Amino acid sequence: MAFLHLLKTQTAEVHAALETQLDIVRHFESRTSYLKLLEGFFTLYEPLEQRLATAMDWSAEGWDYEGRRKTPWLVEDLAALGLVPQDVAALSRCVDLPDIHCPAAAVGCLYVLEGSTLGGQVITRLLGQHLDIPPDQGGSFFAGYGPETVGRWREFGTWAEAWSTRHPQDHPAAVQAARQTFDVFARWLPS
Repeated sequence: MAFLHLLKTQTAEVHAALETQLDIVRHFESRTSYLKLLEGFFTLYEPLEQRLATAMDWSAEGWDYEGRRKTPWLVEDLAALGLVPQDVAALSRCVDLPDIHCPAAAVGCLYVLEGSTLGGQVITRLLGQHLDIPPDQGGSFFAGYGPETVGRWREFGTWAEAWSTRHPQDHPAAVQAARQTFDVFARWLPS
């Protein structure tokens, strides 16, 4: 079984539960509700991406981790919606993060973060329809890689499959971390 297929099938249940619970479009009822959603993502992504950065030597594994961080998009969006740096600094960060104790766990967690960009094009369109917020005025996080999203996902998939070939014994740890990551999202993000 291909590694991405394994991750997808083994996390399908928790992924679906998160989507049902989060119901992103419901947060597009007002700018205030959307802002709370972005704050939730920011206060989760920032510490999670910091932890991931030190979880393994990404460049030695051939992955441009720094180029894939999503926190800068969230910071831009929060600023576009009126938060000043002091407001952002004062937000409480998530401390209940996935257990990223090994490189395999980091890869499993990264699968969730990279995969979350795939729905961005649909979400961006809905965000524009409901709140008239384009990517450059508070919607960059959901716009993600924009028209390059599918290509970026394929790049990740190629890299992840190659990594998994080098580390076949680590597949269970990656799956466990991906499941934990979905669970953390479900516990932290506003429902």
